[in-house]
Amino acid sequence: MKKRRHVVLLPGTLCTPHMFGPQLARLGQAGWETHVWNYGEFRKWDAWAEDALSRTPEKFALVGLSLGGIAAMEIARRASERVTRLALLDTNLGGETEKSAPRRKADLARARNVGLSRFVAEEMIPRQLHPDNAGDSSLREILLSMARETGMREWRAQLGLLSDRTDARPLLPSLRMPVLVGCGDSDRVCPPDLHRETAGLIPGAALRIFPRCGHLSPLEAADSVSDELMNLLGA
Repeated sequence: MKKRRHVVLLPGTLCTPHMFGPQLARLGQAGWETHVWNYGEFRKWDAWAEDALSRTPEKFALVGLSLGGIAAMEIARRASERVTRLALLDTNLGGETEKSAPRRKADLARARNVGLSRFVAEEMIPRQLHPDNAGDSSLREILLSMARETGMREWRAQLGLLSDRTDARPLLPSLRMPVLVGCGDSDRVCPPDLHRETAGLIPGAALRIFPRCGHLSPLEAADSVSDELMNLLGA
């Protein structure tokens, strides 16, 4: 009987499994069993990671986008021997900074004032997408739909997880599984230089910069990201 292969995908803030729609299709066609975890109302990484690891297969590949990259490193910190492959996409693995909390507080206040959908449409989408993609109506609707599905309550919890993060970079040289580090060439949230630094700290890591792409590479550069994941996973 063919051994089952598992891959866990971890989305970013205000994201749902739809963020990985193109990749889920490719992975399914290649015979992978896919699991997309979100963050519920957890606000501390210890509690989230304990819950997440209790639900996982013994061995699994791990793909994290943005907040999901931070979550992936929390898993690797606790159970790296269980992670067979690792992809870190459009993420910042540094710890909390003095600028981070005020910026998140301002975003939350703005969303409360104008409503989450309007905040996402007017502020998050222009901030996150490459200018060539910001006017794509189908892409915008996916992002707005994911935000509505997530809602303010879970988003506030996700912001709590961001404030609870620690610097994961000291852990990077100890990673021994194959690792892909990727981001959009125009990612303004987590710029390419962060990913060059990350890849440089991981032995043997592959670095991929996706052209004409912002912060949401699984949707903006769907085919390229899917191809790179297939290469990483040997699918």
